[in-house]
Amino acid sequence: MNTSNQDLEPTTRLLFVRHGQTESNAARKYMGQTDSPLTDLGRRQADAVARRLSHLPFTALYSSNLGRTMATAAAISSTCAHCVTSDPRLREQDLGRFEGMTADEILAAYPEEYEEHMLRAPDTAAHGGESVAQVRDRAASFIDEIADRHSGQTVVIVTHGGVMATILWHLLDIPYEAIKRTRLGNTGLAAFVRKQDQWTLECWNDTGHLDSLRNG
Repeated sequence: MNTSNQDLEPTTRLLFVRHGQTESNAARKYMGQTDSPLTDLGRRQADAVARRLSHLPFTALYSSNLGRTMATAAAISSTCAHCVTSDPRLREQDLGRFEGMTADEILAAYPEEYEEHMLRAPDTAAHGGESVAQVRDRAASFIDEIADRHSGQTVVIVTHGGVMATILWHLLDIPYEAIKRTRLGNTGLAAFVRKQDQWTLECWNDTGHLDSLRNG
């Protein structure tokens, strides 16, 4: 039987999970790196994604070191029997003075800065915080390191919606303007596969594990 080099090439899969719903999510507040506890729904979302992942063999579990991601990762760890390794490079974008405020509150207090924020120039720092380009660079450092460390394996990574959007930018070279139009629900899954040094997007915002919560 002939086996091509492509068949022998190890497949590396990075499976990203956004954290469960937080109290700030429910109040529609900008969080950034200010933490907020999971709501009851958020805890049930974390349990649901953990049950789903329990059917998927994977090698390692990583998480942002913020509380909402660590709580989500803890549910996965408990169900899937993997220890959690935290990494600050997976933290959400630092949004500076906007953190803890709703869009209406920001617009009232900082109208010019809010208009600038909505334009989202990638290299513009977020009002005392970080630019999106800075988030991409630190997330890319983590991803490149982990993909090489776990070549040929499947890894689960719990992080944030903003970070996951920059991963599209980094791995698929999708234009920055396009990633601004993506949406990702709480505990939404995104899977990226590397084969022959080529990254492919398998899924984005997969929330099938939440169907029972929606219907219940």
